[in-house]
Amino acid sequence: MNNHTRLPVMLAATLLAACTLAACEPRQATQITTTWATIDTSKVRESIRETVKAQHPYPDHLRYDASELSRKTNALRQQISRIKNDAQTRCTNALPKSSSGQSLIPPPPSAREAWVAYHEQRSVCNNAGDNDPLVLDLQGQAEELDKKQSEKRSFDSRIDATASKAMGDIVGSYAAGRFDLVIGNRSEIAFNQSQVTVDITQAVIEHLQAQSPAFALEAAK
Repeated sequence: MNNHTRLPVMLAATLLAACTLAACEPRQATQITTTWATIDTSKVRESIRETVKAQHPYPDHLRYDASELSRKTNALRQQISRIKNDAQTRCTNALPKSSSGQSLIPPPPSAREAWVAYHEQRSVCNNAGDNDPLVLDLQGQAEELDKKQSEKRSFDSRIDATASKAMGDIVGSYAAGRFDLVIGNRSEIAFNQSQVTVDITQAVIEHLQAQSPAFALEAAK
């Protein structure tokens, strides 16, 4: 690491290492002369995200109320469960009620044939209703709703990825030539000789709005 590279790194380490010892007075970016500034990265990222969303709105088939779609999906699942439970109950009730048949312990050889037949039928009853046309239709509807929710989550992830990727470029395009160092809002400033902190959050957001950059949506993963 050369001296030019080491200087900003050492400065960042000094600032972050030890504003509990001295009060820092936050100020918006002004004509104050300073080589570093702070920024609320979450606010800037959200502003970028809203810009990306405006440039890349949801496709028509993803413009739905998420809570309403979830309610419909749950209602379909519950209806499927009721139909299958009823079918299983009817199937089980139709089985012979011999004590040897209901026991989980294999009976003597003389009664074993009936016992095996009973439990084979019981196994069939556990799947009763699976091939009911109504169940298959309802399952198809639920799967389509699940697919829409998955597609919307994927689209939201692409928006988030685009905003995160653009964060450094947006902050850099504003800070370049103004500051040597920009510290994120989650970093604690342990010491500040001037007791002045320049916050450039709003300035960067206004810079973003003024520049109106076009964002290419990140590819789906």
